[in-house]
Order: sequence, then C-alpha cells, then structure tokens
Amino acid sequence: MSKYVVTGGMGFIGSHLVDTLSKEDGAHVIVLDNLTHNAITPEELCADKKNVEYYWLDIRDHNIREIIRGADVVFHLAAQINIDNSIINPNDTIDINVNGTLNVLETCRIYKVPKVVFASSSEIYGTALTDKMDESHPLDPQSPYGATKVFGDRLCHAYNEAYGMNIAILRNFNVFGPRQRYTRAGDCYGAVIGIFTDLILRGKSPIIFGDGEQRRDYQYVSDAVDGYLLCVEKDIIGPVVVGTGVDISINDIALTLIDICGKKGEIEPIHADARPGEVRRLCADTTLARSYGFRSHTDLYNGLKAYVEWFKANVHS
Repeated sequence: MSKYVVTGGMGFIGSHLVDTLSKEDGAHVIVLDNLTHNAITPEELCADKKNVEYYWLDIRDHNIREIIRGADVVFHLAAQINIDNSIINPNDTIDINVNGTLNVLETCRIYKVPKVVFASSSEIYGTALTDKMDESHPLDPQSPYGATKVFGDRLCHAYNEAYGMNIAILRNFNVFGPRQRYTRAGDCYGAVIGIFTDLILRGKSPIIFGDGEQRRDYQYVSDAVDGYLLCVEKDIIGPVVVGTGVDISINDIALTLIDICGKKGEIEPIHADARPGEVRRLCADTTLARSYGFRSHTDLYNGLKAYVEWFKANVHS
C-alpha cells in the first residue's frame, strides 16, 4: 500500500491530483488543507473514496508531522496563490508560503519521506528572456508571490543537496480546468479564464488589464496532474518545467471564450489599467519533461470548451 499526502488537496489542482491518486490500487491518500483556497468541499472530495482521509490543518502547524510520518510520497501544493493579494498583503503570503514550506520540508526530512514533489511556479521566472523558458532560465520574480515560490523552489534544491533528499520541483505554467477558482469583477484579480467565462456568460464584457498582449502558456488540469505523477514514476529530482510549449495572448483568450460561449458579435473585451507586478510573457520549454515521456493531451480550444461546459453546469445560473 502506498501512502500519499497532498497538502492543498482541496484546491483546484490538488483535488484533481487526489482524484487520480485515489484510483490507484492499494493507495491511501491523506489530504491536508485549511480550506482557504478550496475548490471543493471535504464531503465532495471524499465521497465514494474510502481510501481518502481529510485533515483541517495549516501547513505552518507542527501537528502535520504526525500525519506525514510514514508517507511514501508528499505532494506539497498548499500556498497563498493570489498574486494581487501578495502585493496588497505580502506578510501573509511570505508567512504561509515560506514558513509553511519550511515546515513541510523539515517534517519530510525528520521522518525520511522517500519522495517529495513541490509545486513551484512559472512566476519565479518573471518576464521571459528567451523564446521559451526551461529549467536554466534566470529567476526574476516580479511579485511577492513569485518571490516566495523562488524561496520554496531553491529551498527544495538546498534540501536535496544538504540532506540527500529526493525532491522534485515541478514548475507548472498556467493551469486551467474544472473547479478552478475565480472572482467576479471588482474583487482581486484571479484566474483569468474563470473570470472571463463568468462575465461573458452573464452578458458582460471581459476586462483586460493593460494592452492584452501579455502571453501565457495555458495547460489543462489533467495534463498538469500527469506532471505530478511523472515526477514520482520517473523519480525526478530537482526542477522540471511542465506546460504546453505554446503561448497565447490574453486578448486571444478573451475572443476565443466569447466565441465558445456563443457571444460573438454581442460582446467585446474592454481594457483597464495595467496591473503592477504582471509579467509580459511566459512560455514553457518542455524538453526535459518530454525526455521523461511527458505529453500534453488536451489542446487549448478543447480544454476551454470543456471548462465552459463545466462552468455552465456547476457555476453559472
């Protein structure tokens, strides 16, 4: 039997990872989450899954140690993930993402957890200095959130070097799909695809910050989960970049969603002032991940269609 621990397992990506892990024969999956960024309730996640346990715990709490003890793999996804919130209130983001990650890594070191997978982020890079960004691209975060992810990324590297641990550092680019959190206009900026979909389905114009030529590499959530599993299956140590290798502008995302939602000719995007700390371009160089066998299976258009259908059925009324 394999014992998996997933911090942030109630979140968007984490809950999909838990769903997949729970299907493995003999798997025992433990979820640690304080429900700050949950995309699903414990009752929904654990329904019909006798091999999944949930604990309401903050990753800064030393009580996580007794729960992690004996784990075969720890997937560390828990974090304060909102970039705007990190700019408005950097103290909270630094406390959670820095001290929480340190607590998780120390626990894994003390109890000699055989494998750890850390959720890093493309935000560690800042704006691209090369056409595509691989594991060697310079780190130049442009928000406190990005800086905390650099800390976690490099701390994992240091634990690998200093203690001989086995930690994979997964540098995901932008992930989207069912269960993704969103905020309505007027709140802090969140996941752009969710925000745009909500506005368009309500007959409102999507709001684009700046000129809209910011470019991102958007990856469907099931492919992102494959990246986490790959880190374990191939026993990857150190950083690995996972994305699609294809970027698209925010303008084009808005127009594509307008088309998919059946609002072409009825709605046009509107522009607002650019946001501080926003990078201009992020696109993954997946050469290393592909050498391990990683492939993206869902293209952007079909992923957006699937997301809109989920949104209509579960969120929009």
